Amino acid sequence: MKKKNIIFSLLLILSIALIITNPINAEDEVNQEELKEKIGYVDMQKLFQNHPQKKSSEEKLEGDAKKFKKELETKGKTMDKEERQELLKKYQEELNSQEQELINQVLADINEKIRKVADRREISIILDKSAVIYGGHNLTSEVLTEIKK
Repeated sequence: MKKKNIIFSLLLILSIALIITNPINAEDEVNQEELKEKIGYVDMQKLFQNHPQKKSSEEKLEGDAKKFKKELETKGKTMDKEERQELLKKYQEELNSQEQELINQVLADINEKIRKVADRREISIILDKSAVIYGGHNLTSEVLTEIKK
């Protein structure tokens, strides 16, 4: 009797372990198929490079850089080397801050357009093109069209 209980217990533990570690394959295949349909990707570099706001942002930064350079040349004549270096550092920090802010604005707009396209197409996961090896839906041109509206 004791031997039967031990064998029964081992079989029960083995069965439970198999169920836990090996869920039903048919359900997994359906879930995998559903996932394939809901994954998209975009070429963020292409979207960023072709964003209309990028060009105007670059022009604004170039204008500010020229303005700072002119101010530095004018004010620099009456300053010693340390003061010029400090002013140059201040202008560089200002330009870096402006550049980061403009980049963030462009990226925020791109992300908003990606979400809009993804919602319309009922795609729940969007990756950058560089992260995709195989599969998924390329939404780059659709997002670019949305950006240019």
